[in-house]
Amino acid sequence: MSIPFRYSTHTNEQHYLSITVEGIADDIHIENMYADIKNIALLSQYKNILVNANNVTLDFPMERFLPLMNRLLPQLVRFNIARLCSLDDYKQDLIQNVCLSSNVNIKNFTNQTDAENWLLKQFP
Repeated sequence: MSIPFRYSTHTNEQHYLSITVEGIADDIHIENMYADIKNIALLSQYKNILVNANNVTLDFPMERFLPLMNRLLPQLVRFNIARLCSLDDYKQDLIQNVCLSSNVNIKNFTNQTDAENWLLKQFP
């Protein structure tokens, strides 16, 4: 049985927007999620975002990956993004590398404390 895609957003006293993502996601799910995140972050005036992607499975073919990233990059470039994810998943590493090559401040982590410290020290 597959877990439906869903995400929740939270703001906190540490001045970053926190997103928890879970389930099976296709490229449209991801694109819509980041559009929502962008709108919430802009309305709340947050530049720092922490995305917990530990419990999401990206389920779409690689030929849709780069077109998705090309659509997302203009939305992401204005933010600093720490991502909690499995470093064993090559797609997660690919997301980080594509973003970094396009000057998006993003970094993958396996530990929430490290991710928070990076966000708050690098981009207070």
